[in-house]
Amino acid sequence: RRQLEQASAHWSELEQEAASWQAHAEQRDQQLKALEQQLQAAEGQAQQSRALAEAKEQRITELRAALAHAMQGASNADDVAAQQAAQQRAVQQAEDRAAQQAQHAVQQAQHA
Repeated sequence: RRQLEQASAHWSELEQEAASWQAHAEQRDQQLKALEQQLQAAEGQAQQSRALAEAKEQRITELRAALAHAMQGASNADDVAAQQAAQQRAVQQAEDRAAQQAQHAVQQAQHA
């Protein structure tokens, strides 16, 4: 009978130990699930950050292209303005020469 009581007590201890291990394992499972959720959230944030960075990079590329286009336009406008100024000078010089020649012709006619 004493052996039976000892065996029963020992069995009870083993059951408590098993329950303790099971509780410990369940706690670990909960911790793992929490870590998995944190990891998924971090991956989601990282993906969002990458998408945002790609969008910013795309916008920078677009702005650079727009700037280059604007600078080309300004350069073309400068070229056109310079050409117009040169043409105006040439016209002015031609008009001055024509006026001088006319004046010269008038003077020659007066002397004749």
